[in-house]
Amino acid sequence: MTHVLTASSTKTCKQCPYKYYLRYVVGLRRDREATPLRFGGNWHRGLELLGQGCVAADMQGQLATEYRDRPEYISPEAWEVEYYTVASALAAYAWYYQNDGLEVVATESEFCLPITNPESGRPSTKWRRAGKIDRRIRMGEHEMIEEHKTTSEDIAPGSDYWRNLRIDSQISMYLSAAREIGHPTSGILYDVFRKPQIRPKKLSLKDAVGFLTTNLYCGQTFDVTIQRDEAKKIVGVQVNACKATLEPLKAGPTLRETPAMFGARVLQSITELPDQYFARQEIARTEADMEAAAFELWAIMQQINSMSRTGHWYKNETQCVRMGRCEFCDICFDGVDVTNDVPDGFIRVENPHVELSTLKETNHATNCNAHDSAA
Repeated sequence: MTHVLTASSTKTCKQCPYKYYLRYVVGLRRDREATPLRFGGNWHRGLELLGQGCVAADMQGQLATEYRDRPEYISPEAWEVEYYTVASALAAYAWYYQNDGLEVVATESEFCLPITNPESGRPSTKWRRAGKIDRRIRMGEHEMIEEHKTTSEDIAPGSDYWRNLRIDSQISMYLSAAREIGHPTSGILYDVFRKPQIRPKKLSLKDAVGFLTTNLYCGQTFDVTIQRDEAKKIVGVQVNACKATLEPLKAGPTLRETPAMFGARVLQSITELPDQYFARQEIARTEADMEAAAFELWAIMQQINSMSRTGHWYKNETQCVRMGRCEFCDICFDGVDVTNDVPDGFIRVENPHVELSTLKETNHATNCNAHDSAA
């Protein structure tokens, strides 16, 4: 069995080896998909469609299929709001970068390559590094990797988000892989979308009257149906066949944005101030950077081998609640034995790198029976 390290699993091991063990050796996953992961996955799906030549309207239609089946633990409104947020933001992305001059060479290119000992130059016989390159692009005479990310952090020039990329291990791994495959890659273009911080809101009475009179909201026209009682008072509003929630005000009733109306406001907010939401920077690596990354990857592989051999994976208690609460906190805090039983709220997956189809086809997986001390 071949063992695999990806950029995600490498970073997880650096954060906390026991978290790596639970996620990539035992194969534990939350039985409820985290919203940021789902949002990021659908953002990548939309960009993949745009990169393949899909126009924005068709991309949004295909993206809607990803939101066809709603999980029971998510409300219908929250599910639709998420779709309209992603779809509207992708439409804004297509508009903003429509004349960027980038030629898309390939999208979603997977790799699975040996991990090489940087001292001896010999490849590991048991370990490989794998990943999925979002895009290979051509800028004039130069070919680059384009990496897409979504974040809630500040993406202004000089912010810590960009400074942190100076030491980001994924960039080095992907550059190394692209060159090893034979792509003449000169660097990475980091393409970042800062997720909107706005939420659906209640309209002011003035805005509600204007909308119900003109059917216009944030530059878009809606199909509006108004129901009135015998006294001509508004008792119901349908917006694009979706029931709007009416809320009382002292001067009269108003309504809350429907998910589609919220999507219109998302699109307007982004197109009015696109630089607050979209940013791109070229990220370079020196030969010294690439060498250091190769030594780091080899060292992490050896660390995993050592802990796998002894069966002892240490916990990094400084990471439990540092950036939000770790999904495995209760397992660690309560001393739950995961050897045979799956804890409540979790499932066990056979392939922890499910996003990589190459690993499904070649059976390059990582499980608790596969780990050994091989280099």
